[in-house]
Parts: sequence; structure tokens; C-alpha cells
Amino acid sequence: MAWHYRLHHYAGLKGAQFHALLYSSLDGGLKAMIEADLFGQMRTGAASGLASRHMANPDAHTLAVIGTGRQARAQAVAVCAVRPIRRVVVFSRSAERRQAFARELEKELHIETSDAPSAQACVAHANIVVTITKAADPVCLARWLGEGVHVNAAGANAADRREVDDDMVLRASVKATDHIEQGNESRLTPQRPQYLQQVFGIPCGAFAAALDGSFVGDLAHQVEGEVADHGHVVGPVTDAQA
Repeated sequence: MAWHYRLHHYAGLKGAQFHALLYSSLDGGLKAMIEADLFGQMRTGAASGLASRHMANPDAHTLAVIGTGRQARAQAVAVCAVRPIRRVVVFSRSAERRQAFARELEKELHIETSDAPSAQACVAHANIVVTITKAADPVCLARWLGEGVHVNAAGANAADRREVDDDMVLRASVKATDHIEQGNESRLTPQRPQYLQQVFGIPCGAFAAALDGSFVGDLAHQVEGEVADHGHVVGPVTDAQA
């Protein structure tokens, strides 16, 4: 689970790997091809960290993570960097995998970390929830959450993936996305297109600019809870719109 990767980590691996190309701003020439698997994890984690920093309750102290794949670690690290997290609870379908992940994360972050026997148990007392899976059906349901919970739905990045249910999106006080058109596709809102009538569009450039808090910070002060999805930031979950 270390951040430092070497070539031997990829020796013998089959299939495509992630890469980033670096071009010169002077002449357009290709300067470097960089292995970007870890880079992608950091980028995706940073998006959840940024959303949590500006939208989650300032005193949020319990984080739930559903999914323990290669993207999960960066998600937990990023959220713990921006909120005073004292406890992390994790869940995935494999008991062996989630227990190992919990041990590794606790050792690295020095934060109490435990595994849960179900997704519902995982989020039961959470102030911030991260879903980072490839699930085709919701893995986190609105009725499992208390009020004021911030949810980063980070894994549903394809048309056939859906991590949260209809009611969660309807209950969210704030729904934000870095791509409104993508948000109108069916993966998050198959039956209820009215979801996105109250979505805030945050283009990628503006999302980066929001680091100073001028946009998202002001927005967060107007709400009581959120849900966030990369593709959609759906933000604090309350009963106000249930």
C-alpha cells in the first residue's frame, strides 16, 4: 500500500496500463511518457478530498469507505487529510481483503480502522461516506444514512455503474458535478431526470480554482449535508427534500 512504485510492480502484468503524456509548451514536442496508475489514484482521491474539505461538516470524525480496491486508499488518505477523522470503517465483499485493508490503513494513518460485515453497518455512524466500487447496482442506500452526511460517490464513472440509490440523490441538499451533460446520462438517474434540476455544475477548471474556497466554501455554508460523485457531486444528505 506504499506510495512509491517501481518497475517491478508492473512486471508480468497483462493488459493496458495508465500513462500520462507530457508535452512541451514551447514546441509541442513529447517530453515524457509517465506511468500514471498511481497518479490516477492520487487525482481521484484529491477530488474527494477537495469535495470533503469544502462541503462536509467541519467536525466530521467518522469515515466509511465502501470498496477496498486500488483506488480506495487514496480516497481515505485524502479525506483524513482535510477532516479530523478519528475512526475509519471499511467494507468490501471479501472479508479477507477488507480486514487486510483495514490493518494496512490503520498502520499508515494511525487512525482507528475496522472492517464492517455489511455496507449498511459500514455507514451506520459515518459523517463522510466514500463509495469507490465498480458496482452496477447501488451499494449505499439513503435510508442507511443519518442527516448531514457527506457522500463521495467516486466509483461510478461508466454508464453501467451506479453506487447510490434514487432516494439518496433526491435527499441531497446539494448536487454538484464537474460535467452537467454527463450527469444527465442514465447511470445515476435512470428514472428521475428531475434530480439534476438542482445540480451545480463545476467545470474541471473551476473545480481546481475552488481550492481557495470562494465557490464551494460559500456553497457549503448554505446546506446541511452533501453527496458527491466524480461526475456528480451530490452533497449533505438531509430529509429536507425526501
